[in-house]
Amino acid sequence: MIEKKHLTGERLWQLEFGTREEIIDVRTQYTSASLAAEHAQVLPTAFGEEGSLLYKYLDSNMFAITTKNLDDTSTLTLMLVNGVTGSVIHQS
Repeated sequence: MIEKKHLTGERLWQLEFGTREEIIDVRTQYTSASLAAEHAQVLPTAFGEEGSLLYKYLDSNMFAITTKNLDDTSTLTLMLVNGVTGSVIHQS
């Protein structure tokens, strides 16, 4: 007899938005696994601090959230989030 295994989930992190913010879109960069870790797939674009190279790509763990302010609908917020750690990488 085949033993059934049950998957369980655990909340690792959460994002908090203002009470008057509404999520209007969530996007990921890739529809499949990222090739970003394979150096042959990316080219360095700039030198960072202490001579480190900065690459022009986003990891497949990143996703973007767009929100709007319900009090001022002309204001949109875009956040890039690391899906593993929950860290907001960039917000504008």
